[in-house]
Amino acid sequence: MSVVARYNFGLLTTETLESGIVGASNPKVVFDAYEESGTLNASSTVPATKCCYMLGTLSSGALTINLAALTGANGTVDFTGLRVQLLRIKNLGANPMTFSEGASNGIALLCFPLIVPAGAIAQFYLADLAPDVASGDRTIDVAGTLAQTFELSIVAG
Repeated sequence: MSVVARYNFGLLTTETLESGIVGASNPKVVFDAYEESGTLNASSTVPATKCCYMLGTLSSGALTINLAALTGANGTVDFTGLRVQLLRIKNLGANPMTFSEGASNGIALLCFPLIVPAGAIAQFYLADLAPDVASGDRTIDVAGTLAQTFELSIVAG
């Protein structure tokens, strides 16, 4: 099994200026200078060797995610000894959700605590700066309302 993760963080905006700009037949400005994209794999400087995509559902407004026992496309995915490199969360619920270091064996990701509003997407490139997933550093707690759902994409290496 090998993993290749292609990421793209960007916002492309076109602004149409007021008409009547002297010398401008098409008065549009495109903002694209802050686009970031790249590819991670096992041999890249920031490595990527495992991934997990899941649809999380809260039970009574809570869920604990164990990074050492995720369900992946080919069975159980264990991130032990790896670092979270890419993280994407989309809140599909009607209320905000909070993602934080787990109360028991929690992992202190740089972006936590993180509140993701209803309908919002949060995406992070952690640049090999997250702690290694280990027996005492492996859980993420999610808090919200009732049985809300969210998309979670994680790449580790």
